Amino acid sequence: MILIFFSILSNRWGANIGSLQISAVQNIPNGQEQILLWERNETQAREWRKGHINLRDIPYEFAVKIDGFVGNGFEGDVC
Repeated sequence: MILIFFSILSNRWGANIGSLQISAVQNIPNGQEQILLWERNETQAREWRKGHINLRDIPYEFAVKIDGFVGNGFEGDVC
């Protein structure tokens, strides 16, 4: 069996954290289809956390899209 994973290290800290999203995007005849694979939207301790997404079961060619959204203020960092 072949395992295909997308791994991410993230650090989210502060009072006004937005969200971090990872999606699979596929071209379809009338545009694009986007499937949300992973999302985090809370602050965390001041440490790096790992995330793993199993890509093996996605049955089509796709691109990985990473979106970061700001929160409601300036007190927050996502990396």
